Amino acid sequence: MFFNVVRLEVTLNGSDFSGWNDLLVSLQCFPNLQHLCVTFDVMGFVDELVQTMWRSPDIVPSCLVNKLEMIKIIGLPLSGIAAGLMLLRYILRNAKVLRKLYFGAWFDEHSQAQELWKERKFCKSLFKLPRSSPTSKVVFSGRFIDYILPTLKDAYADQIVKSQYLLYVLLLTQVADLGAEANLDDDRNMLLSMHYRLYV
Repeated sequence: MFFNVVRLEVTLNGSDFSGWNDLLVSLQCFPNLQHLCVTFDVMGFVDELVQTMWRSPDIVPSCLVNKLEMIKIIGLPLSGIAAGLMLLRYILRNAKVLRKLYFGAWFDEHSQAQELWKERKFCKSLFKLPRSSPTSKVVFSGRFIDYILPTLKDAYADQIVKSQYLLYVLLLTQVADLGAEANLDDDRNMLLSMHYRLYV
């Protein structure tokens, strides 16, 4: 047991989340951990079938429940929206004293338009995830969109979405490639709002 460790930085290889499960087991040895930074070092193809079949483990480290205030996940490649939401749901459901969760990820898509579309849908789903900690702030950082979900206690805080004007044009010009489910008017309004409500 490492009772004196309050900060930990680790690097995981592989995109099937198996390394995440191993990390959760290891975290039982760090009962007083307050800050955790996990960097994914992954190159190449993301196996969608393997990743979407991942299930959150039954084990919940005590530090995740009682001590962890800051969790940072960097460079996680996602095959789809469901895989990332499963991981975030597990963290937010169990982290009762969490103050900030930073989630940096990218979607394994063939075109920028498809990747931007996935990021947009991911942000909308992220808003609906329940959080055990009323003081937790969730920050999503993708290749194209940064999204900040304020704390539950902050009733007056805006949801902050940042986007580059280039990406706004990109989606409007290529949205037809994304299929019949795309609503051009809704996405035009959303991205216009994202562009003009730019927070630094």
